[in-house]
Amino acid sequence: MNVIITKLGRDLETKHVYHAKPGKKGYYQIYVRIYLLIKTIKKHETLISTGIAVPKDKWLGRTIKGTSIETKIKNERLDDILDLIKDWLHDLKKVKNLNLQLAKTEIENDLKEKVTGKTPKGRKDLYLSKLAEHTITAVKDSYVATIPTATKTYKNNFRLAVQKFSLWWVQEHGEGEPNVSDISPYDCKQFKAWLERQPNIKHNTVSTYMGRLRTIFFHAVDRELITKSPIPRRGLIDGFEKGEQVSLTVDELSRIQNIPDTVLTPTQRRVKYIFLFLCSTGMGYGEMKSVVKEHIEQVEDTFMLTKARNKTQVEFTVLFSPQAKNIYTNFFKQSFDGLPSIEYVTRLVKQLAASAGINKNLTTYVGRKTFASQWMNDGNNIYYLQQILGHASTSTTMKYCNVDKEEMIKQSHEAYKKNTFHSQLN
Repeated sequence: MNVIITKLGRDLETKHVYHAKPGKKGYYQIYVRIYLLIKTIKKHETLISTGIAVPKDKWLGRTIKGTSIETKIKNERLDDILDLIKDWLHDLKKVKNLNLQLAKTEIENDLKEKVTGKTPKGRKDLYLSKLAEHTITAVKDSYVATIPTATKTYKNNFRLAVQKFSLWWVQEHGEGEPNVSDISPYDCKQFKAWLERQPNIKHNTVSTYMGRLRTIFFHAVDRELITKSPIPRRGLIDGFEKGEQVSLTVDELSRIQNIPDTVLTPTQRRVKYIFLFLCSTGMGYGEMKSVVKEHIEQVEDTFMLTKARNKTQVEFTVLFSPQAKNIYTNFFKQSFDGLPSIEYVTRLVKQLAASAGINKNLTTYVGRKTFASQWMNDGNNIYYLQQILGHASTSTTMKYCNVDKEEMIKQSHEAYKKNTFHSQLN
Protein backbone atom coordinates (compact mmCIF):
# COMPACT_ATOMS: atom_id res chain seq x y z
CA MET A 1 0.00 0.00 0.00
CA ASN A 2 1.20 3.49 -0.80
CA VAL A 3 -0.38 6.87 0.02
CA ILE A 4 0.11 10.01 -2.07
CA ILE A 5 -1.33 13.45 -1.22
CA THR A 6 -2.05 15.82 -4.10
CA LYS A 7 -3.32 19.41 -3.84
CA LEU A 8 -5.45 20.64 -6.73
CA GLY A 9 -5.55 24.34 -5.95
CA ARG A 10 -6.80 25.78 -2.69
CA ASP A 11 -10.21 24.09 -2.87
CA LEU A 12 -9.36 20.45 -3.35
CA GLU A 13 -6.99 17.93 -1.84
CA THR A 14 -6.82 14.26 -2.80
CA LYS A 15 -5.32 11.29 -1.03
CA HIS A 16 -4.56 8.26 -3.24
CA VAL A 17 -4.22 4.83 -1.64
CA TYR A 18 -2.98 2.09 -3.99
CA HIS A 19 -3.79 -1.61 -3.56
CA ALA A 20 -3.24 -4.89 -5.39
CA LYS A 21 -5.26 -8.08 -4.98
CA PRO A 22 -5.99 -11.25 -6.98
CA GLY A 23 -8.62 -10.62 -9.66
CA LYS A 24 -10.28 -12.84 -12.23
CA LYS A 25 -8.43 -15.92 -13.40
CA GLY A 26 -4.94 -15.07 -14.57
CA TYR A 27 -5.11 -11.42 -13.46
CA TYR A 28 -4.34 -9.14 -10.56
CA GLN A 29 -6.66 -6.24 -9.83
CA ILE A 30 -4.64 -3.06 -9.26
CA TYR A 31 -6.75 -0.22 -7.96
CA VAL A 32 -6.59 3.15 -6.28
CA ARG A 33 -8.89 4.63 -3.69
CA ILE A 34 -9.18 8.39 -4.09
CA TYR A 35 -10.20 10.31 -0.99
CA LEU A 36 -11.33 13.84 -1.79
CA LEU A 37 -11.52 16.73 0.65
CA ILE A 38 -13.35 19.66 -0.92
CA LYS A 39 -12.59 22.43 1.50
CA THR A 40 -14.84 25.26 0.35
CA ILE A 41 -17.93 23.12 -0.11
CA LYS A 42 -17.89 20.52 2.63
CA LYS A 43 -15.60 19.32 5.36
CA HIS A 44 -16.07 15.75 4.34
CA GLU A 45 -14.07 13.08 2.53
CA THR A 46 -15.58 11.43 -0.53
CA LEU A 47 -14.29 8.05 -1.71
CA ILE A 48 -14.00 7.01 -5.36
CA SER A 49 -12.28 3.81 -6.52
CA THR A 50 -10.93 2.89 -9.93
CA GLY A 51 -8.57 0.24 -11.16
CA ILE A 52 -7.06 -1.85 -13.92
CA ALA A 53 -6.63 -5.58 -14.47
CA VAL A 54 -3.05 -6.77 -15.03
CA PRO A 55 -2.09 -10.25 -16.34
CA LYS A 56 -0.17 -12.18 -13.69
CA ASP A 57 2.71 -12.83 -16.08
CA LYS A 58 3.31 -9.06 -16.27
CA TRP A 59 3.12 -8.51 -12.51
CA LEU A 60 6.51 -8.10 -10.85
CA GLY A 61 5.99 -7.25 -7.20
CA ARG A 62 4.98 -3.60 -7.14
CA THR A 63 5.76 -3.01 -10.79
CA ILE A 64 4.25 -4.01 -14.13
CA LYS A 65 7.19 -4.84 -16.37
CA GLY A 66 9.24 -2.08 -14.76
CA THR A 67 6.44 0.48 -14.44
CA SER A 68 5.19 1.15 -10.90
CA ILE A 69 1.49 0.57 -10.30
CA GLU A 70 1.18 4.20 -9.18
CA THR A 71 2.56 5.43 -12.52
CA LYS A 72 0.45 3.02 -14.58
CA ILE A 73 -2.82 3.92 -12.86
CA LYS A 74 -1.91 7.61 -12.94
CA ASN A 75 -1.35 7.43 -16.70
CA GLU A 76 -4.39 5.30 -17.52
CA ARG A 77 -7.00 6.36 -14.97
CA LEU A 78 -6.03 8.95 -12.38
CA ASP A 79 -5.18 11.91 -14.62
CA ASP A 80 -8.56 11.60 -16.36
CA ILE A 81 -10.40 11.39 -13.05
CA LEU A 82 -8.64 14.40 -11.55
CA ASP A 83 -9.45 16.45 -14.66
CA LEU A 84 -13.11 15.44 -14.36
CA ILE A 85 -13.12 16.33 -10.67
CA LYS A 86 -11.73 19.80 -11.38
CA ASP A 87 -14.37 20.33 -14.10
CA TRP A 88 -17.08 19.17 -11.70
CA LEU A 89 -15.88 21.50 -8.95
CA HIS A 90 -15.92 24.42 -11.41
CA ASP A 91 -19.48 23.54 -12.48
CA LEU A 92 -20.64 23.19 -8.88
CA LYS A 93 -19.36 26.65 -8.02
CA LYS A 94 -21.39 28.06 -10.91
CA VAL A 95 -24.48 26.35 -9.57
CA LYS A 96 -23.85 27.78 -6.10
CA ASN A 97 -23.58 31.24 -7.63
CA LEU A 98 -27.19 30.80 -8.78
CA ASN A 99 -28.13 30.25 -5.13
CA LEU A 100 -29.08 26.62 -5.72
CA GLN A 101 -27.98 24.69 -2.65
CA LEU A 102 -27.23 20.99 -2.87
CA ALA A 103 -27.34 18.65 0.12
CA LYS A 104 -24.10 16.96 1.11
CA THR A 105 -25.19 13.54 -0.16
CA GLU A 106 -26.34 15.13 -3.41
CA ILE A 107 -22.91 16.70 -3.91
CA GLU A 108 -21.23 13.36 -3.28
CA ASN A 109 -23.53 11.51 -5.68
CA ASP A 110 -23.05 14.22 -8.29
CA LEU A 111 -19.28 13.81 -8.12
CA LYS A 112 -19.38 10.03 -8.36
CA GLU A 113 -21.76 10.16 -11.31
CA LYS A 114 -19.57 12.74 -13.06
CA VAL A 115 -16.41 10.64 -12.66
CA THR A 116 -17.75 7.11 -13.17
CA GLY A 117 -20.56 7.83 -15.63
CA LYS A 118 -22.86 5.60 -13.54
CA THR A 119 -25.94 6.66 -11.60
CA PRO A 120 -25.37 5.81 -7.89
CA LYS A 121 -27.87 3.53 -6.15
CA GLY A 122 -30.91 5.38 -4.97
CA ARG A 123 -30.20 8.44 -7.07
CA LYS A 124 -32.64 7.48 -9.80
CA ASP A 125 -35.47 7.55 -7.25
CA LEU A 126 -34.11 10.85 -5.94
CA TYR A 127 -34.30 12.30 -9.45
CA LEU A 128 -37.90 11.20 -9.78
CA SER A 129 -38.84 12.66 -6.40
CA LYS A 130 -37.24 15.97 -7.40
CA LEU A 131 -39.50 16.15 -10.42
CA ALA A 132 -42.08 17.67 -8.11
CA GLU A 133 -39.98 20.82 -8.53
CA HIS A 134 -39.66 20.08 -12.30
CA THR A 135 -36.77 22.47 -12.81
CA ILE A 136 -35.05 21.97 -16.13
CA THR A 137 -32.04 20.45 -14.31
CA ALA A 138 -34.27 18.03 -12.39
CA VAL A 139 -35.96 16.89 -15.60
CA LYS A 140 -32.57 16.56 -17.29
CA ASP A 141 -31.27 14.43 -14.40
CA SER A 142 -34.40 12.29 -14.55
CA TYR A 143 -33.92 11.64 -18.26
CA VAL A 144 -30.18 10.94 -18.00
CA ALA A 145 -30.92 8.39 -15.26
CA THR A 146 -32.95 6.42 -17.83
CA ILE A 147 -29.94 6.02 -20.16
CA PRO A 148 -27.25 4.47 -17.92
CA THR A 149 -25.36 2.92 -20.84
CA ALA A 150 -25.04 6.18 -22.80
CA THR A 151 -21.54 7.57 -23.30
CA LYS A 152 -20.14 10.28 -21.05
CA THR A 153 -19.96 12.61 -24.04
CA TYR A 154 -23.66 12.12 -24.81
CA LYS A 155 -24.64 12.76 -21.19
CA ASN A 156 -22.30 15.73 -20.99
CA ASN A 157 -24.11 17.38 -23.93
CA PHE A 158 -27.30 17.42 -21.84
CA ARG A 159 -25.44 19.02 -18.94
CA LEU A 160 -23.91 21.69 -21.16
CA ALA A 161 -27.21 22.44 -22.92
CA VAL A 162 -28.99 22.99 -19.60
CA GLN A 163 -26.05 24.97 -18.24
CA LYS A 164 -26.16 27.35 -21.23
CA PHE A 165 -29.93 27.65 -21.04
CA SER A 166 -29.82 28.46 -17.30
CA LEU A 167 -27.13 31.08 -17.91
CA TRP A 168 -29.23 32.70 -20.65
CA TRP A 169 -32.36 32.54 -18.48
CA VAL A 170 -30.68 34.37 -15.59
CA GLN A 171 -29.39 37.06 -17.96
CA GLU A 172 -32.74 37.41 -19.69
CA HIS A 173 -35.17 37.10 -16.77
CA GLY A 174 -33.02 38.10 -13.80
CA GLU A 175 -34.00 35.07 -11.76
CA GLY A 176 -32.78 31.56 -11.01
CA GLU A 177 -33.29 28.33 -12.88
CA PRO A 178 -36.74 27.92 -14.47
CA ASN A 179 -39.28 25.14 -14.15
CA VAL A 180 -39.98 23.47 -17.48
CA SER A 181 -43.57 24.73 -17.29
CA ASP A 182 -42.26 28.32 -17.28
CA ILE A 183 -40.43 27.94 -20.61
CA SER A 184 -42.29 29.12 -23.71
CA PRO A 185 -41.64 28.54 -27.45
CA TYR A 186 -40.62 32.21 -27.63
CA ASP A 187 -38.00 31.61 -24.90
CA CYS A 188 -36.55 28.73 -26.91
CA LYS A 189 -36.35 30.86 -30.08
CA GLN A 190 -34.63 33.63 -28.13
CA PHE A 191 -32.22 31.17 -26.54
CA LYS A 192 -31.30 29.77 -29.96
CA ALA A 193 -30.66 33.30 -31.27
CA TRP A 194 -28.47 33.99 -28.22
CA LEU A 195 -26.45 30.82 -28.85
CA GLU A 196 -25.92 31.83 -32.47
CA ARG A 197 -24.46 35.16 -31.35
CA GLN A 198 -21.84 33.54 -29.12
CA PRO A 199 -18.42 33.72 -30.84
CA ASN A 200 -17.18 30.31 -29.71
CA ILE A 201 -20.31 28.26 -30.42
CA LYS A 202 -20.53 26.70 -33.88
CA HIS A 203 -23.64 25.92 -35.92
CA ASN A 204 -23.61 22.19 -35.16
CA THR A 205 -23.15 22.85 -31.44
CA VAL A 206 -26.26 25.06 -31.48
CA SER A 207 -28.20 22.24 -33.15
CA THR A 208 -26.86 19.73 -30.61
CA TYR A 209 -27.86 21.85 -27.60
CA MET A 210 -31.32 22.55 -29.01
CA GLY A 211 -31.79 18.86 -29.74
CA ARG A 212 -30.83 17.90 -26.18
CA LEU A 213 -33.25 20.46 -24.76
CA ARG A 214 -36.01 19.10 -26.99
CA THR A 215 -35.35 15.61 -25.62
CA ILE A 216 -35.64 16.97 -22.07
CA PHE A 217 -38.94 18.70 -22.88
CA PHE A 218 -40.38 15.54 -24.47
CA HIS A 219 -39.36 13.66 -21.32
CA ALA A 220 -41.28 16.27 -19.30
CA VAL A 221 -44.32 15.65 -21.54
CA ASP A 222 -44.01 11.89 -20.92
CA ARG A 223 -43.93 12.61 -17.16
CA GLU A 224 -47.05 14.79 -17.56
CA LEU A 225 -45.20 17.82 -16.19
CA ILE A 226 -46.12 19.83 -19.30
CA THR A 227 -48.65 19.17 -22.05
CA LYS A 228 -46.54 20.23 -25.02
CA SER A 229 -42.84 20.70 -25.73
CA PRO A 230 -41.81 24.35 -26.34
CA ILE A 231 -39.40 23.01 -28.97
CA PRO A 232 -41.40 21.26 -31.71
CA ARG A 233 -40.32 18.01 -33.28
CA ARG A 234 -39.67 19.89 -36.52
CA GLY A 235 -39.02 23.50 -37.41
CA LEU A 236 -36.77 25.15 -34.83
CA ILE A 237 -33.68 22.95 -34.94
CA ASP A 238 -31.45 23.34 -37.99
CA GLY A 239 -29.80 20.41 -39.71
CA PHE A 240 -26.15 19.67 -39.14
CA GLU A 241 -23.60 21.14 -41.50
CA LYS A 242 -21.05 18.78 -42.94
CA GLY A 243 -17.81 19.59 -41.18
CA GLU A 244 -14.31 19.17 -42.50
CA GLN A 245 -13.35 15.52 -42.64
CA VAL A 246 -9.93 15.43 -41.00
CA SER A 247 -7.58 12.71 -42.21
CA LEU A 248 -3.83 12.31 -42.52
CA THR A 249 -1.65 12.01 -45.58
CA VAL A 250 0.96 9.28 -45.93
CA ASP A 251 3.65 11.88 -45.18
CA GLU A 252 1.90 13.00 -41.98
CA LEU A 253 1.48 9.39 -40.85
CA SER A 254 5.18 8.80 -41.46
CA ARG A 255 6.05 11.84 -39.33
CA ILE A 256 4.11 10.39 -36.40
CA GLN A 257 5.62 6.95 -36.97
CA ASN A 258 9.13 8.45 -37.04
CA ILE A 259 8.85 10.16 -33.65
CA PRO A 260 11.63 8.33 -31.73
CA ASP A 261 10.25 6.01 -29.08
CA THR A 262 13.14 7.04 -26.84
CA VAL A 263 11.76 10.59 -26.43
CA LEU A 264 8.29 9.34 -25.44
CA THR A 265 7.03 8.17 -22.07
CA PRO A 266 5.84 4.53 -21.95
CA THR A 267 2.22 5.68 -22.17
CA GLN A 268 2.90 8.11 -25.03
CA ARG A 269 4.69 5.32 -26.88
CA ARG A 270 1.73 3.01 -26.38
CA VAL A 271 -0.72 5.66 -27.61
CA LYS A 272 1.46 6.26 -30.66
CA TYR A 273 1.07 2.63 -31.70
CA ILE A 274 -2.61 2.55 -30.76
CA PHE A 275 -3.20 5.45 -33.16
CA LEU A 276 -1.08 3.91 -35.93
CA PHE A 277 -3.01 0.65 -35.49
CA LEU A 278 -6.31 2.51 -35.94
CA CYS A 279 -4.93 4.13 -39.09
CA SER A 280 -3.84 0.70 -40.34
CA THR A 281 -7.14 -1.13 -39.75
CA GLY A 282 -9.94 1.46 -40.00
CA MET A 283 -11.28 0.51 -36.57
CA GLY A 284 -12.72 2.99 -34.12
CA TYR A 285 -11.10 3.09 -30.68
CA GLY A 286 -14.25 1.77 -29.00
CA GLU A 287 -14.12 -1.27 -31.29
CA MET A 288 -10.45 -1.78 -30.55
CA LYS A 289 -11.08 -1.79 -26.79
CA SER A 290 -13.70 -4.53 -27.18
CA VAL A 291 -11.58 -6.87 -29.33
CA VAL A 292 -10.76 -10.26 -27.77
CA LYS A 293 -8.46 -12.93 -29.16
CA GLU A 294 -11.45 -14.95 -30.44
CA HIS A 295 -12.08 -12.16 -32.97
CA ILE A 296 -8.66 -12.68 -34.58
CA GLU A 297 -7.54 -15.62 -36.69
CA GLN A 298 -4.30 -16.29 -38.52
CA VAL A 299 -4.65 -16.27 -42.31
CA GLU A 300 -1.54 -17.38 -44.21
CA ASP A 301 1.23 -15.08 -42.98
CA THR A 302 -0.96 -12.42 -41.35
CA PHE A 303 -4.12 -12.00 -39.25
CA MET A 304 -7.78 -11.29 -39.96
CA LEU A 305 -10.17 -9.66 -37.50
CA THR A 306 -13.93 -10.28 -37.67
CA LYS A 307 -16.48 -8.91 -35.20
CA ALA A 308 -19.77 -7.03 -34.99
CA ARG A 309 -19.59 -3.26 -34.53
CA ASN A 310 -20.62 -2.15 -31.05
CA LYS A 311 -22.73 0.68 -32.47
CA THR A 312 -24.75 -1.11 -35.18
CA GLN A 313 -24.02 -4.83 -34.73
CA VAL A 314 -23.04 -4.90 -38.44
CA GLU A 315 -20.21 -7.39 -38.89
CA PHE A 316 -16.92 -6.13 -40.30
CA THR A 317 -13.78 -7.91 -41.44
CA VAL A 318 -10.29 -6.48 -41.86
CA LEU A 319 -7.16 -8.26 -43.05
CA PHE A 320 -4.11 -6.90 -41.24
CA SER A 321 -1.63 -5.05 -43.42
CA PRO A 322 2.08 -5.67 -42.72
CA GLN A 323 2.01 -2.45 -40.66
CA ALA A 324 -1.00 -3.58 -38.61
CA LYS A 325 0.45 -7.07 -38.16
CA ASN A 326 3.74 -5.65 -36.92
CA ILE A 327 2.04 -3.37 -34.39
CA TYR A 328 -0.31 -6.12 -33.20
CA THR A 329 2.47 -8.68 -32.83
CA ASN A 330 4.90 -6.38 -31.04
CA PHE A 331 2.59 -4.33 -28.83
CA PHE A 332 -0.67 -6.16 -28.13
CA LYS A 333 0.01 -9.90 -28.16
CA GLN A 334 -3.61 -11.05 -28.71
CA SER A 335 -4.96 -8.87 -25.91
CA PHE A 336 -6.35 -5.35 -25.83
CA ASP A 337 -7.07 -5.41 -22.08
CA GLY A 338 -6.48 -2.30 -20.01
CA LEU A 339 -6.40 0.26 -22.82
CA PRO A 340 -6.62 3.87 -21.56
CA SER A 341 -9.82 5.92 -21.78
CA ILE A 342 -10.64 7.55 -25.11
CA GLU A 343 -10.33 11.00 -23.50
CA TYR A 344 -6.80 10.26 -22.32
CA VAL A 345 -5.74 8.73 -25.66
CA THR A 346 -7.18 11.71 -27.56
CA ARG A 347 -5.18 14.10 -25.38
CA LEU A 348 -1.94 12.22 -26.10
CA VAL A 349 -2.71 11.90 -29.83
CA LYS A 350 -2.92 15.70 -29.98
CA GLN A 351 0.48 15.89 -28.28
CA LEU A 352 1.93 13.49 -30.86
CA ALA A 353 0.50 15.62 -33.68
CA ALA A 354 2.15 18.72 -32.21
CA SER A 355 5.47 16.87 -31.87
CA ALA A 356 5.24 15.83 -35.52
CA GLY A 357 4.43 19.37 -36.67
CA ILE A 358 0.91 18.44 -37.81
CA ASN A 359 -1.53 21.35 -37.52
CA LYS A 360 -4.74 19.31 -37.52
CA ASN A 361 -7.29 18.58 -34.81
CA LEU A 362 -6.57 14.90 -34.28
CA THR A 363 -8.85 12.49 -32.45
CA THR A 364 -8.87 8.70 -32.38
CA TYR A 365 -11.55 8.75 -35.11
CA VAL A 366 -9.14 10.46 -37.49
CA GLY A 367 -7.42 7.07 -37.72
CA ARG A 368 -10.60 5.51 -39.14
CA LYS A 369 -11.07 8.36 -41.62
CA THR A 370 -7.40 8.22 -42.62
CA PHE A 371 -7.71 4.53 -43.46
CA ALA A 372 -10.83 5.18 -45.57
CA SER A 373 -9.36 8.16 -47.42
CA GLN A 374 -6.13 6.37 -48.28
CA TRP A 375 -8.05 3.28 -49.40
CA MET A 376 -10.07 5.34 -51.90
CA ASN A 377 -7.12 7.49 -53.01
CA ASP A 378 -5.27 4.28 -53.86
CA GLY A 379 -8.09 3.39 -56.25
CA ASN A 380 -9.49 0.49 -54.25
CA ASN A 381 -13.04 -0.88 -54.23
CA ILE A 382 -15.53 1.06 -52.09
CA TYR A 383 -17.64 -2.05 -51.48
CA TYR A 384 -14.70 -3.78 -49.82
CA LEU A 385 -14.10 -0.63 -47.79
CA GLN A 386 -17.75 -0.71 -46.70
CA GLN A 387 -17.21 -4.27 -45.43
CA ILE A 388 -14.01 -3.33 -43.60
CA LEU A 389 -15.59 -0.33 -41.88
CA GLY A 390 -18.79 -2.23 -41.05
CA HIS A 391 -21.15 0.26 -42.70
CA ALA A 392 -24.69 -0.62 -43.74
CA SER A 393 -24.39 1.41 -46.96
CA THR A 394 -21.74 2.96 -49.19
CA SER A 395 -23.28 6.42 -48.68
CA THR A 396 -22.09 6.27 -45.07
CA THR A 397 -18.69 5.05 -46.22
CA MET A 398 -18.25 8.00 -48.58
CA LYS A 399 -18.69 10.43 -45.67
CA TYR A 400 -15.47 9.05 -44.20
CA CYS A 401 -13.38 9.74 -47.28
CA ASN A 402 -11.29 12.73 -48.22
CA VAL A 403 -10.64 11.96 -51.88
CA ASP A 404 -7.64 13.85 -53.22
CA LYS A 405 -8.66 15.79 -56.37
CA GLU A 406 -5.36 15.25 -58.19
CA GLU A 407 -5.48 11.55 -57.38
CA MET A 408 -9.09 11.40 -58.62
CA ILE A 409 -8.03 12.94 -61.97
CA LYS A 410 -5.13 10.51 -62.26
CA GLN A 411 -7.34 7.50 -61.47
CA SER A 412 -9.95 8.71 -63.97
CA HIS A 413 -7.36 8.89 -66.76
CA GLU A 414 -6.18 5.36 -65.92
CA ALA A 415 -9.76 4.06 -65.91
CA TYR A 416 -10.58 5.68 -69.26
CA LYS A 417 -7.52 4.10 -70.89
CA LYS A 418 -8.71 0.63 -69.82
CA ASN A 419 -12.21 1.12 -71.26
CA THR A 420 -12.74 0.79 -75.04
CA PHE A 421 -15.72 3.16 -75.04
CA HIS A 422 -14.08 5.94 -73.01
CA SER A 423 -10.81 5.67 -74.92
CA GLN A 424 -12.46 6.42 -78.31
CA LEU A 425 -11.52 9.84 -79.76
CA ASN A 426 -14.49 10.38 -82.12
